[in-house]
Amino acid sequence: MKISSITGWLRRVFNPRELAALAFLSSSLAIGVIVTVIERSDPERFADFRVIEGAVSPPAPANLAAVGTSGLVDLNSASAADLELLPFVGPVTAARIVAFRSRHGAFSSLEELARVQGIGRRTVSRLESHVVLGPTTAPR
Repeated sequence: MKISSITGWLRRVFNPRELAALAFLSSSLAIGVIVTVIERSDPERFADFRVIEGAVSPPAPANLAAVGTSGLVDLNSASAADLELLPFVGPVTAARIVAFRSRHGAFSSLEELARVQGIGRRTVSRLESHVVLGPTTAPR
């Protein structure tokens, strides 16, 4: 079977985009096979690229009291940096939570969080398993 007959068949079966995708996937597979063969023949060649367990530790939260041993963030004592550790909370939202808390006092229920600009009921329900409400001794 000639190569020209194979390429002709490929052009009849696949459109140009599909041929490009097929070429990309084939070359990726070939590179993976080559790397695997080289690594098995000389394991030390890729030693620098292996993951070293425990080489990097996550950054410690700024306020250890706000992030308890359970990993939950206390909405009533967390700093903006601590709040940014939460999913769906970026720097702007964290600053809004801190500002809301300083204006209105400590949160007495998680539903109060929905009163913060940019946080809706859906976000509150997503945060439920990540936050706790500490003492609400701040004046209301």
